[in-house]
Amino acid sequence: MDRLKRNIEHLLIQLVIFVALYFVFSKLLNMIYIFGWLSHINNIWIYFGIMVIALVFTYFDMKYIGYGITFGHLIGSFIGYFAGTIMQKINMAKILETTDPQTIARLNTNHGVPIWLVCILLGALFGWLHGIRKNRKARKLEAKKLKESEKHA
Repeated sequence: MDRLKRNIEHLLIQLVIFVALYFVFSKLLNMIYIFGWLSHINNIWIYFGIMVIALVFTYFDMKYIGYGITFGHLIGSFIGYFAGTIMQKINMAKILETTDPQTIARLNTNHGVPIWLVCILLGALFGWLHGIRKNRKARKLEAKKLKESEKHA
């Protein structure tokens, strides 16, 4: 129970971000490929699975990883949309009248979802590295205070 009290604020912030984004994606932006894919009923388990993973990390005092996943999801959704659309337009410009249907299908693919997933992984990595950095600084500060208290004793 103590762990929950300590992390309730962080858990609520992340939960609100995930739920708000889901409603924006499913109600307002569902006609756009990546947002429609994320809010589609067949893919909802992926979306909420990522949310649960972020919340579990936060619950177990790894809030930087949890926030990394959350903001990786937030930022990655839009980066995936813009980068995926740009890549799709560039590839579609390569289609000629003589292009076979298999190549047309490959060139017409939107890569927004894989970009979104990579952003989530990068967010988790940055969160993990930030947590390591914070822990090192805290240990150095604690050691410095211990040395000072030993000098004065």
